[in-house]
Amino acid sequence: MNTLEILKAARAKIERPENWTKYSDARDAFGGPVEPLEIWARCWDVFGAVRSVAPSGQNEDVLRIICDANDQVDLWDLCTHYMFTHASALILFDRAIAAEEAKAVQS
Repeated sequence: MNTLEILKAARAKIERPENWTKYSDARDAFGGPVEPLEIWARCWDVFGAVRSVAPSGQNEDVLRIICDANDQVDLWDLCTHYMFTHASALILFDRAIAAEEAKAVQS
């Protein structure tokens, strides 16, 4: 899976508001925190969405691309800020996807 595919798959995981969460990588149907790859995970934050679709070892690279595309130094602080919303999460992915698509066109 290349970076663009990972970004698109992670965004698709949280596209619907009920599939997005905050303050935990993933949650089950009852709102309890779970690991992003666990079968009972029903919603994910930005980190969990990436971890749930990226092959092992690519998580950090994809998260760095999201940071760079959004001019962020600390993605964790941003994603846990009280004003960070579902729409904010989608924008992070949209900007990173656009940046990766632009790179692909230039190559």
